[in-house]
Amino acid sequence: MNIINEWYAKDTSKKIKAALRTRFQEGVCKELFCSTYSQYGKESCSIHYINYDNLYNYVLSRLQHWSKLCEADEQEMLKYLIKDGEKNSADSYAERELKKAQKRLKELDGLLAKLYEDRLSEKITERNFDSLCAKFQTEQEQLDVRISELTAEVNAKADRQQNIRNWVETIKKYSDPKELTAEMLNALIERIAVHEAETLENGEKRQKVDIYYRFIGKIE
Repeated sequence: MNIINEWYAKDTSKKIKAALRTRFQEGVCKELFCSTYSQYGKESCSIHYINYDNLYNYVLSRLQHWSKLCEADEQEMLKYLIKDGEKNSADSYAERELKKAQKRLKELDGLLAKLYEDRLSEKITERNFDSLCAKFQTEQEQLDVRISELTAEVNAKADRQQNIRNWVETIKKYSDPKELTAEMLNALIERIAVHEAETLENGEKRQKVDIYYRFIGKIE
């Protein structure tokens, strides 16, 4: 059994199974093909596959790449991975919005305190007091929910950074790998997405493969 099939690969979140296909008359060629098509037909997925050796070599080359970067400059690699993981995130926006929400909540506390003072001194009618008080309290409740959501988003940033550090510590254990093992794949990779091959204008075929690393996702 080949190592990737022993571990497993995923194709757009669907499992890919290994198979042996007879090709021409030269012998047997190992391929990984989409099991969704074979089970459910073209209504569920197109028939596509990838050569096992090509996938194996690509995955190994990517792990070798990150291993070498880590050995050359671990801190620089950490900075790159953190920046890559955050470039499309809304972390900065969440932090700004959290500060704005917290500031507004504090302002509302002051407005409500002033409102009660005005009511006690009869500077405002009971009707207006009740109306404004209900309005401010509703906004407070909405801000409490919003602050809770934004805080979770901001905390998630810290969690991602720690996950990246953990992943780097893990890849250091597999310095300059020469071959793939099930242990290495389980430790470093969450899943592999193999897309359908495309034919370019010049006739060349190109197939996209996305590797989602454990805990940190896809890295460009």
